[in-house]
Amino acid sequence: MSRRARSSNRGSGSRARHQGGFTLVETLIASLILLLALALATSLFLESLRVFGAAGLRLTDPLPELASEHLVRDLRGARSPGGIPVPAWRSEPLTLARPEGTTVRWSLVDDRLVRTVAGPTGPVRRPLLDRVVGWRWRSWPQHTYEVEVLFVRIGPDFVAASRGRRSDPELDRIRIRATTRGGGEGW
Repeated sequence: MSRRARSSNRGSGSRARHQGGFTLVETLIASLILLLALALATSLFLESLRVFGAAGLRLTDPLPELASEHLVRDLRGARSPGGIPVPAWRSEPLTLARPEGTTVRWSLVDDRLVRTVAGPTGPVRRPLLDRVVGWRWRSWPQHTYEVEVLFVRIGPDFVAASRGRRSDPELDRIRIRATTRGGGEGW
């Protein structure tokens, strides 16, 4: 045989060996890697849906955190309640006098916690928390306020009730203890 014929035989033999495709082991390993990648992607996708769903619920609901921040800021900026502190809890409106002459009133109107700021331009009412079941406050010890707000938190479990999983809303509580820094006697 000529040299040319031998080299073409060698080339066709090696080509025939490489045209056989992947082995079963290579295919199984590639499939396993693909399945692991899909499982990880699905897990990340489901977690992002849970996080964004909860964030969406918080955006549609007046935030309890926002109400807490306003309440703490108002309590710390208020004048001392004065008088002798009494540890009895009260559920009537809480009126706080500020050093600059304005007053802030927190009250429960129907099932809403409402913040009303009375100043030189007139009162500005703003509901900060819906679905409030109850609230109470006291000034004990001196220069310190304690406030508790009990409200219904609409969370993912409550929303799932429409899908038949759970039907009871979740009760939540805000507890605040703040010392006044706004001035007054005894500072």
